[in-house]
Amino acid sequence: MGKTNKERGSFTNPLYCLLLFAVVTVAVAWVRRFDIPYGSILIPALWGMGAILPLRAADTDLLTLGFTPPQFIKGLKYFILSSVVVFPLYSGVFYASLYLGFTVPAGLIAPGTSIFNWIIYNFIAVAFFEELFFRGYLQGRLAEYAKSSFIGARKVFWLPVVAAAFLFALAHVAVDLDPARMAVFFPGLLFGWLRAKTGFLLAPILSHGCANVLSMLLISSGS
Repeated sequence: MGKTNKERGSFTNPLYCLLLFAVVTVAVAWVRRFDIPYGSILIPALWGMGAILPLRAADTDLLTLGFTPPQFIKGLKYFILSSVVVFPLYSGVFYASLYLGFTVPAGLIAPGTSIFNWIIYNFIAVAFFEELFFRGYLQGRLAEYAKSSFIGARKVFWLPVVAAAFLFALAHVAVDLDPARMAVFFPGLLFGWLRAKTGFLLAPILSHGCANVLSMLLISSGS
């Protein structure tokens, strides 16, 4: 028999999850806003610690990457199939927005940074650690709570996905102080769906990293 929420510890409660989300988001926003030295290292470290520190030994499945052969094949399959459908649609919406006169967002790469270094950092630091926190810890915990609180597979599947995507978008708004960043709710839904369908973090990490790279290329082409 699995452990109850009480046996697993208080961090299984959604209110504690939200509290942890608020603490980590404020810390990340503070590092970004005041340009703290080594911020590029501190920010992913904060997301990573937020995902790892609340967990006990029995909870490490929440952060399973999916590197065993069957898991890897499943994650790669879902990543490729979703990319074939979603990324062309995203590109079409971007160029349609340009045609309608919407402003192109600022570039994602700081001046003087090589594209190669940015891509490596984007996958290793940004996509990896954000997915650990939002799809690993937060969505995983909310899924556990939903399974124990609601009846119906559809509710259990979508509630954690939508909630984690909303918090993901809210964090971007808080860190960048830009309401337009709520738009990342939609890729957040994709990452959450990939996590829920595969059960592992490989597919959402790959999708998150590739989505950021695609955004960089689209913004550069539209500038």
